Amino acid sequence: LIVNYAKAIIYNEIIVKEDITSAFDTIESENIYFFDVEYDSKYSKTGPYGVFLLGWMDTDSNTYQIFLEDPEDELKILKILSDWVKTENPVLIAYSSNSADVFELGKCFSRYSMPLIHIENSFFDLYANVVFTQNVKKQKYFLPLVKSGLRPLGLKKVSECLGYRPSNLKISNGKQAPFKYERYLREEHKKAKKKIKKDLLRYNQDDLKRTKFIYDILKKKV
Repeated sequence: LIVNYAKAIIYNEIIVKEDITSAFDTIESENIYFFDVEYDSKYSKTGPYGVFLLGWMDTDSNTYQIFLEDPEDELKILKILSDWVKTENPVLIAYSSNSADVFELGKCFSRYSMPLIHIENSFFDLYANVVFTQNVKKQKYFLPLVKSGLRPLGLKKVSECLGYRPSNLKISNGKQAPFKYERYLREEHKKAKKKIKKDLLRYNQDDLKRTKFIYDILKKKV
């Protein structure tokens, strides 16, 4: 693994191991969506809300988003997600979902004694299964990026390494989103409130675009 990562960095290009089967080949369904959740981890377990924005994008880049206007409606949006997954049976391709989206959704669903297993089984973690598997038998793609300590290679860093052109957004990372949402809840002026919501939706959509971009670029190299 180290040798191939070193080659990728030295030559500043993606190294592809042709003899290793791509994790993309394990995706049997064609009903693919790119998925991202905005949440506040300090409230996920205790409430009054954890998840405040759900977003998914199909392979044609059509975007669907559910925004939590009122924290008291969290159960409603979680039920919408749950019912949609049961009906559509999608593959939800997300970035670092094992340690983020699934984990936080699990805490929220537990508060309402709702099952998550059907949603959890729908996820395909692009980071853990493709970008950084930590397994010599599974790591097909080696990106010219240096990983620092235990921190994962972020969505922004990986997508831009592959050529994604970042948009000019008011929210630049996931840590800012919960604070923006708290401002949204406190804001009394409709115009300002609408602007904050728009910024949050744009940020979420950009993460979906980045996830799809990584998927599309690497899948072409299968």
